[in-house]
Amino acid sequence: MLATGCPDDPVPADGSSGSSSGTVDPSVDATSTTSGVDTTAGTQGTTTQSETDTDTTGTTGDPPDPPGRTIVCDNQIDPAPAGQVCDVTPGSGTLLLQGTVLSGFDVYVNGTVLVDTSEPNGRITCVGCDCAAEPEGAAATVVSCADGVISPGLINPHDHITFTLSQPVPHGVERYDHRHEWRLGLGGATELNTFPGSDSSREGVLYGELRMLIGGATSISGSVGGSSAQGLLRNLDRGDLTEGLSAVDVNYRTFPLGDSNGTLLTSGCGYPSIDGTANLNDDIYMPHIAEGINLEARNEFLCLSGAPGGQDLIAGNTSVIHGIGMRPIDIDAMGDEGAMLVWSPRSNVDLYGVTAEITTYRNLGVRIALGTDWTASGSMNVLRELACADAFNQDHLGGAFSDLELWLMSTYWAAASQGADDQLGLVRPGYIADLTIFDGSRDTAHRAVIGADETDVALVLRGGHPLHGDASLVEALVDPVDVGGCEALDVCGVQKRLCAQLDAGLDVAQITGAVDQAAYPLFFCGAPDQEPSCDPARPDEFPDRGGPADADGDGVPNDVDNCPSVFNPIRPLDAGAQGDADMDGLGDACDLCPLAPGQTCPVPDVFDQDGDGVEDPDDNCPVDENANQADADGDGTGDACDACPMVPNPGGGACPVTIYDVKDGTVAEGAYVIIEDVVVTGSGPGTSGYFVQVHPMDAGYQGVDYSGLFVYTGGGFNPAAGDRLTLSGFVSNFFGQIQLDASGEVAPVVLSSGNPLPPPEPTTPADIVELGPLQQELEGVLVTVFSVTVSDVAPPPGPGDNAGCEYEVDAGLRVNDYFYCVSPFPLLDQGYPYITGIARWANDYTKLEPRSVVDYPSSLVSFGDGQHFLLQGAMAVPIPELRVQLSSPVLADTPIDLLYEDPTVVTGPATVDVLAGTDSVPVTLTGVMPGTANVTAQLDGVAIAASIRVYDDMEPRTPTLVPSALAMPLMDMADLTVSLNLPAPAGGQVVDLTIAPGACATVPASVNVLASELSAVFTVTSGACEGDELVTAAIGPATSDALVSVVDAPAFPTLIIAEVYYDHTNMDDMFEWVKIYNGTGAPVDLSGHSLGWGGTDYTYGTLDLSGMVNSGECFLVGGPNGDAASGFPAGPMFDQAEVFTPNLQNSGTAGDAVALFDVAAAAIGPATVPLDAVIYGPNNDNGLLDETGMAGVVDVADAPAASSVRLQSDGTWAINPMPAPLECVPFP
Repeated sequence: MLATGCPDDPVPADGSSGSSSGTVDPSVDATSTTSGVDTTAGTQGTTTQSETDTDTTGTTGDPPDPPGRTIVCDNQIDPAPAGQVCDVTPGSGTLLLQGTVLSGFDVYVNGTVLVDTSEPNGRITCVGCDCAAEPEGAAATVVSCADGVISPGLINPHDHITFTLSQPVPHGVERYDHRHEWRLGLGGATELNTFPGSDSSREGVLYGELRMLIGGATSISGSVGGSSAQGLLRNLDRGDLTEGLSAVDVNYRTFPLGDSNGTLLTSGCGYPSIDGTANLNDDIYMPHIAEGINLEARNEFLCLSGAPGGQDLIAGNTSVIHGIGMRPIDIDAMGDEGAMLVWSPRSNVDLYGVTAEITTYRNLGVRIALGTDWTASGSMNVLRELACADAFNQDHLGGAFSDLELWLMSTYWAAASQGADDQLGLVRPGYIADLTIFDGSRDTAHRAVIGADETDVALVLRGGHPLHGDASLVEALVDPVDVGGCEALDVCGVQKRLCAQLDAGLDVAQITGAVDQAAYPLFFCGAPDQEPSCDPARPDEFPDRGGPADADGDGVPNDVDNCPSVFNPIRPLDAGAQGDADMDGLGDACDLCPLAPGQTCPVPDVFDQDGDGVEDPDDNCPVDENANQADADGDGTGDACDACPMVPNPGGGACPVTIYDVKDGTVAEGAYVIIEDVVVTGSGPGTSGYFVQVHPMDAGYQGVDYSGLFVYTGGGFNPAAGDRLTLSGFVSNFFGQIQLDASGEVAPVVLSSGNPLPPPEPTTPADIVELGPLQQELEGVLVTVFSVTVSDVAPPPGPGDNAGCEYEVDAGLRVNDYFYCVSPFPLLDQGYPYITGIARWANDYTKLEPRSVVDYPSSLVSFGDGQHFLLQGAMAVPIPELRVQLSSPVLADTPIDLLYEDPTVVTGPATVDVLAGTDSVPVTLTGVMPGTANVTAQLDGVAIAASIRVYDDMEPRTPTLVPSALAMPLMDMADLTVSLNLPAPAGGQVVDLTIAPGACATVPASVNVLASELSAVFTVTSGACEGDELVTAAIGPATSDALVSVVDAPAFPTLIIAEVYYDHTNMDDMFEWVKIYNGTGAPVDLSGHSLGWGGTDYTYGTLDLSGMVNSGECFLVGGPNGDAASGFPAGPMFDQAEVFTPNLQNSGTAGDAVALFDVAAAAIGPATVPLDAVIYGPNNDNGLLDETGMAGVVDVADAPAASSVRLQSDGTWAINPMPAPLECVPFP
């Protein structure tokens, strides 16, 4: 299936080509003029792009004029063949592009761009009039576009790409006040359901990327989550899917308040789970907030901007999605911090009839990016969102925004909103060559982009390499060997080629064929079918809007409208009147100074953020004032904002530094750095990071102070102590701990393993606790404290901490369990000769982090297990073996004291020695007379007692059968154990066995327990019938019974996974489940069992299990929701109702798996072997382990939505179109 629209579709209603003006007089209708290109200029003429005669200072009274120059180059560009935008003259691998170049704020008519394509992410090396004169330009392949406009590739900073298949959802005249109304039907509103629903498969994601690519986009933030999306567009919200960008990883947050359940508050911050300030450690924090027009929407912003009980997450790296329900004071807070707005006007207008007050944002210094949101209520691609923004600007804002500003919203400002503006969004030397060439034969310069449709997209380059474009251009630029990977595509009569197979490994037919055939088409010829309108309306509230009496269409007549030419309706959050924060009679939307009466306040310059006179694209430090533009290392980043001003790091690459530089403050917080060849001193499964340190033998060793560092990964990568690594990340301050945030980085390569660790630094608790003289110097360093005493066994947890296996010693030093929980737990006033660990600042305390038992002095951990037996008169090791067990091998022979409760019953030596290098010793005792008495082992204040039963060999024995109940399948064998109350006498003990009625199972006539043994095992053999059998063990009159149930159910040696449901019809969240089967023949307590899931290993998501599952029965975990599609037509029923967080993975280009473990979730590591696993998808390229401990074979293909994968009776797996969570056995 190739989804397209019909060629006779109507012309887009909101695709008007207009012009732009600078300042809008709020008291009159706006008019606009367009400056033309000065074609009479000489060899290299220039004109400004200012369109009104305004104050050129841009400091008070008016917004800054749109900056930039139009530069006419003295180049002759040959016209392209008829019907073409560009022509190609073959040459070297370097590209020379000719045409109208949109370079930052400047426009080069007949300009040139030189691109080095020798790398996958080719870079621009020259922009201007004379790039052909560069040495590389002489022999370059020339792409001459006399009528072409060369722009940065379009960037979509807001989409929900797993919903890209959805058709627009009509809702008549109903408009909403808050997103939870249409999401959940709150307040009696109509809930909107998408069709088709979510598709997080690789093909589903690539389908959306194809649509964006056809519309000229090269990058997207689309809430891709865990989906596989390699190829085509750069996914800026997944660091591993940016196709090679440096340090770009957007933290995309759809529910930053944890309010997916529909929590609505007009005041206070009692939301379920507000994002913490650690989110600002990410390159960009991008929350959806204030999506609505009521007080509840505004309250969301308040609780993310420092309101009591909330968090302050509005910062220079915050990009707010939507931001509709805001007042000027809120917007001003964003402007003060340098935060940005990601604006989605089509979706806003469709759902709420109102959009963000973007004129107020601009006037208060907030830069704006443009995003599509999703097809259900937004735009199908960036060009359609630009058309919407343009129409809204012309029809409802009086043309307040220039063409330059609208274009910036989808290029440079869009890149800035994603933290990528040092690599993308500009046609500038040094930038990655993500470029789109548009047909400029109808409109020119920025208008050619704003007014474009899919047929006008002549060529799309990612990193200088073609991804899509006119067929003749792609065929001329792609190697003939590879051009077959660029499929022919007819876009409304224009022949194109799209390189999906070449870049993503799947052709267009494979992608479109794998998704729901009702998916919204990839493109339309004309206005998209059922496209949501960009004409703002709330029919129930302003039905008589528009016309001469209401020029801006906001429902307020001109004569009483405080902004007659700028749309500013009365919103629910505005208390019944149009917004006028400063009460000067001018509405906020048209007031240059919305927070100060009059029009003479300083107006921030969105084109020169730092106000140093150098416009942002030309400024080597756009947010740090540096008029001199000093750049000592010549890397393009000014000294004022360069983390390493004397070491080149082009494009904001990592600065090479040492741990010392990071920890002593030489390197500023937020710097992106690389640290080479350091040794791991502490790491563990399930932790969020590890510690590294400089070794005294390293060439750069400068002493122990500031030599240790915590590396935050967020989990997943767990190197071993002794590994040497080179790692990169951002320097961050996590509540006082200076650390390296590597959570967005690819896991570092282990250079070598098994290397010696630095020797622990001797110190004292007083030196390293808060305000101690070495607190900062030794934070992160491996240390040893000596002769400490436990002063508190349950200290109150610090901020953000939970009470756990933590205690306190001298001077308030806390000994924590980040890596290891000591066992047995210490007693109050217990002393330790020493404790070794890593000094760590966390939760407002210095904590010592022992890494394992070897960091403690060897201690007594066990002495026997339960009751032990000793024959009267014997000098022997009691049965079962009585053994002293220490926590770790001792360095020297260590005596263990033995104390005897009643020497008339049992006696022995006063001490036993644990020999050097060992950790245990058996204990020989003497049985004096029958009876029971304790023997106690003691070491360093720890005493453990063992119960010794001395017996006469002539005492009678009694049997006990274990288990007392057993279920087993037909035609099978199972074991029962007969245990004795005393060890068997000399010659052994015969136990008689019988079974009744004996129709469905048999047992041997007897079993012999060997001399001095306590038990023996015998086999029960089932037959072909079902029924209960009673097994009896007898020694004379003493008997014991066990009930054996023979059932028609499969048997397995361990618990197994029987069925998994991971892909729901809409959102997977809260509908997924896993079914576990117990075929062991005995009940199983699930404590200590867990599930793990993922695509790379099982640490991606883990969950501890709890509860009992009887033999022959199933245990269902997941939900807590359920519907008919997920197998619950009568409502959900779970044995353990849990939300899988993160969701179970839907398979992509590589397989995914769910595994069952017999360890706690925290103990699951990449190499932990599961009890059972099901691997699903096309392959197991990531080597997911199965129960053999090896990379398993794929069990089953990827299941479509509303289907499960289910174990079959023959042991194979199959896709089950009718999920059966409540069916256990027999297996299908």
